[in-house]
Amino acid sequence: MSAFLLLKGEGYVMIVDLFFQTLHEFELPLIQAFQQIRSPLVDHIFLALNTFDGDSIYVALTIILLNFKGKKIGLHLFYFLVSGHLLSIILKALFIQPRPYDLIPSLEILGTHGYGFPSGAATGACIAFGYLFMIVKPTQYFLRIGTLMMIVLVGVTRVYLGAHFPSD
Repeated sequence: MSAFLLLKGEGYVMIVDLFFQTLHEFELPLIQAFQQIRSPLVDHIFLALNTFDGDSIYVALTIILLNFKGKKIGLHLFYFLVSGHLLSIILKALFIQPRPYDLIPSLEILGTHGYGFPSGAATGACIAFGYLFMIVKPTQYFLRIGTLMMIVLVGVTRVYLGAHFPSD
């Protein structure tokens, strides 16, 4: 039972759990179909793209912004990332949702720990690359498109690796 039991009562928990269970039953075949492209090369590519799951990339990005865009912009990103990380931890504890490989072990390409929903990697990517999108000049089309592509790519990577459902 999730922590919602303490907040809203048992009936609410059952509704939330039923919603996620129904959603996951729909999503698991999609993940299995997506993983049909598996090969050592494709696995290697997606594992390399998974570097955006680590904090070090965001620390580096924050330092770069601090040095090249100023203290205000760098600190904004830092605060947004920390807030997003804390919110992700809280939501994981509240929803207590499995990862795809918890339900079908053969989906696991990347061993990770903790609950699945929401995806901390996708949250970090949305915050970091979304913020970059906002501070980049509108005339820098390719850079803006690149930031949006990174947001999507991180989410797709996590699904391919079996670490998250598309809804995470």
